[in-house]
Amino acid sequence: ASSSDDDVSTIILVRHGDRFDYANPSWVENARSIGALPTDPPLSALGHRQASDTAKFLGASSAVKDINGNSPPIVILASPYLRVIQTACPTSDALGVPICIEEGLSEAHATP
Repeated sequence: ASSSDDDVSTIILVRHGDRFDYANPSWVENARSIGALPTDPPLSALGHRQASDTAKFLGASSAVKDINGNSPPIVILASPYLRVIQTACPTSDALGVPICIEEGLSEAHATP
C-alpha cells in the first residue's frame, strides 16, 4: 500500500459537558425512584453551555477545515450516554454531520 503526504486524518476528542448529577446531588436518588438509570445523567445547564461553546469553537476552527476552507468528511462518534449525545448535538448541527452512536465507547461497568 502506498502512502501519501496528502492523506492526513485529524481526530478531535471532546469530553462530555458538566453532568446534571454533579450540580444536583439529589438527582441520583430521584432517578432511581422513577426507574431511570442513575448512571446516565443528562447535562447540567453549565454542560449545555459548554457543548454550545465547543460547537462554536469547532465550527470556526481550522482543524475541521481543509486548505480550501471546505469542511472535509467528518464523523462524530459518541458513546450511548445521554450527556455525551447532548454534548455532541450542537457540534453535529454546527458542522452538518450526523452523530454515530458507538457502543464500544461506553464505560465497561455502567452501560446505559
